[in-house]
Amino acid sequence: MVEDQPVREESIPVVRNGRVLAVITRHTNLAMMRTPAGWS
Repeated sequence: MVEDQPVREESIPVVRNGRVLAVITRHTNLAMMRTPAGWS
């Protein structure tokens, strides 16, 4: 079973000489809590 989870999508175009060569995207699962560094 797959559940819907909130996701943040960020996109950054890679542009050279006025032309888009690529688009870099990052998908972040907002449901996962982050753990501070040094904690386990």
